[in-house]
Amino acid sequence: MLCRQYCVATSLDEVAASLSAGGDGAKIIGGGTDLVIRLSDTCREKGPELLVDVSGIPELRGIELVDGQVSIGAATTMSEIAHSDLVVRFAPCLAQAAEAVATLQIRNVATIGGNLANASPAADTVPALMAAQAEVDIVGPEGPRAITVASLATGPGKTSLTPLEIITRVRVPAMADGEGQAFVKLGRRKALSISIVNAAACVGRAGTSVTHARLALGAVAPVVMLSLEVGGLLEGVVPDAEVWAAVEECIAQEVQPIDDIRGGAAYRRSMAGVFGRRALQTAYEAAGMNSSPEGR
Repeated sequence: MLCRQYCVATSLDEVAASLSAGGDGAKIIGGGTDLVIRLSDTCREKGPELLVDVSGIPELRGIELVDGQVSIGAATTMSEIAHSDLVVRFAPCLAQAAEAVATLQIRNVATIGGNLANASPAADTVPALMAAQAEVDIVGPEGPRAITVASLATGPGKTSLTPLEIITRVRVPAMADGEGQAFVKLGRRKALSISIVNAAACVGRAGTSVTHARLALGAVAPVVMLSLEVGGLLEGVVPDAEVWAAVEECIAQEVQPIDDIRGGAAYRRSMAGVFGRRALQTAYEAAGMNSSPEGR
């Protein structure tokens, strides 16, 4: 048995009341693509007392451009994100990452809030959000708050959310003129696979010189990680083959991979360098295409 009670919430107030009444025995479910598998694996005899379905709450759905940010409801699906004109135009890295998640059937139900709350180190959308400096809006008993995506996960499967808090929206700064973004992924096959390594980059440029560079990598540390070094290597530089080689080596030394069924630590370290550099190069090239004539 997966659960004893199932509540389809119609408002955030109803979610709050249900979570409060259910206490430690209540869990939130959106698409359920991670949660149902986890529960079936670990709770065959005794599941949670209550599952609170938030997938139909209007405040948690939809994509819009607000004050220079792409605002995405936490219950918005990966398919909706991947095919949103707003996301493709203003947060292309996220659209690419959402399109890379699992299968079409899973993307049709998997939600952005669930992908964040699941806190998998190999999550595909999280590096894209971190590279773009996205934030999440959260509501709970103490009221609303906002935190960066980078500060949400605290370990594999663990977040800084309190038991009665829920993610309501994700806000992604719109890509500016002169910026480029890219997402790349390495799996054991071209589709349907969990990432061995993934990488997302955001690069700005003025002419051929890099103005800023951010890189986030998944499946190479206990949580999705932001590189602390590549910005310093690239900012103010017109990158050539020697610079890109140094960037690749820097990334490989910065990550903290482990051995698991999908790949060894040494292989992951090497591929983190390759795919991190590839994401940065692609974003750099995209930034050149996204520059106004005056900036080229």
